[in-house]
Amino acid sequence: DINQLEDKIKEFIQDASEYNDNSFSDNPKYYMEYFEMRLLQIDELHSLHYEMRRMRSMPVLAEVVAEFLDFMASCIGKMEMLGVQLDNLHEILSHLKKEAPPATTEEFESRAILYHVLMDIEDFLLIKKRFVDNLDIKHRNETFIKE
Repeated sequence: DINQLEDKIKEFIQDASEYNDNSFSDNPKYYMEYFEMRLLQIDELHSLHYEMRRMRSMPVLAEVVAEFLDFMASCIGKMEMLGVQLDNLHEILSHLKKEAPPATTEEFESRAILYHVLMDIEDFLLIKKRFVDNLDIKHRNETFIKE
């Protein structure tokens, strides 16, 4: 599914490029930048998928991370939720640091992978944050109203 989504977004980038070349819009690059942001996020999804498949055991916080991913999925188009998502992620990271050290090598490896997954999630959110932060005021207002 990720590969199909990636192919679709590449098509959308091409369409946005054509729109950019044929538009008198005040910010024709908006759509190109938007889909390029989504393409960067897909790279993070590839990384997340790979890391999760490498886990041999599930650390205690894996369930919390799964719930957080469900929460993120419900907010995917809501740019105003970025701050809440990042705050929740940092809370999870804080809990991970406070847990007792792993007892076995397998537990250590799984927790290390979970930590790496959390870093990939943070990168995913920061990609979107950079896009939102770079929007001009008109598009930022329109985006928040639409989504």
